[in-house]
Order: sequence, then C-alpha cells, then structure tokens
Amino acid sequence: MAETAFYTPLETAAYLGVPVSQVYALVKTKGFPVKRIGRHYRINIKSLQQWSTDFSEGI
Repeated sequence: MAETAFYTPLETAAYLGVPVSQVYALVKTKGFPVKRIGRHYRINIKSLQQWSTDFSEGI
C-alpha cells in the first residue's frame, strides 16, 4: 500500500507538537503548505518538512 503524501490537520499538529487549533490558524497564513479539498484541509508532508526547517531557521 502506498504511503500517503498528505497529513490531516490532526496529524500535522502531532508532527509539529502544537494544538490542532494552531494548525487551523497556520493554514490561513501565507506560505503554509496547505491544500483545500472541498471542506477538508490537507498538508503536503514533504512541503511541511521543508516549511518547518525554513521556519526554524528564521527564513
């Protein structure tokens, strides 16, 4: 079975170590790697890892 390329907001919160409410705030910010599919948000895993690295480096 193929590995999923996207996280849900709950999975993203666990990955980042923040509350899920913070993830919903992040999806509204420019540059956050989110895709909206209907009423659902999906976050690309590779893009999230890069965003997290860039954010922690202060870029």
